[in-house]
Amino acid sequence: IRAQTSYEKTSTVVAGGTVDGLLIGSHLLIGYQKILTWAYARLYVGPDYERYRLAPNKNYGSNWENIYGVKVRGIWGTDTKSPIFAELVADFSSASNRYLARGRIGQSLLEGVIIGPEGILSGNRTRTDNRAGIFVLFRSLGLQPVDFYISGGYSNTSADRGGGSAYGAL
Repeated sequence: IRAQTSYEKTSTVVAGGTVDGLLIGSHLLIGYQKILTWAYARLYVGPDYERYRLAPNKNYGSNWENIYGVKVRGIWGTDTKSPIFAELVADFSSASNRYLARGRIGQSLLEGVIIGPEGILSGNRTRTDNRAGIFVLFRSLGLQPVDFYISGGYSNTSADRGGGSAYGAL
């Protein structure tokens, strides 16, 4: 998987007080899945790579930083035919000591539509982002299950990253 994002943060040590950043991240995971009667467990591991670029240019050295590490992800969830939906995802990357833990529990309202609360903890050495909200899962129960999530709620982020705000995700 490869992702790219741009960001902006304030700094008192640069002219203009604003630093523009670019993050490119990628990882390749291989995994193992165990199917139980009522649940499944998955474990993935593989190399992780992150590349950062900052602007304005520094007066010394490169503006690019490359970080390499290992990524580990574990997922536990209930079977698609279970009357209660539960899922726990845990993720850790040694490239930047980034972690994520997400828990969801829900109930089927209609065939293939599940709704419930979610909690998310994420961060690294310098920031935290804790979220509480709700999710809606649209699940195709054909031969090959396909899941589509919508979630939103309140995010309590470190003050230097914006503080509390609403969040939404697809």
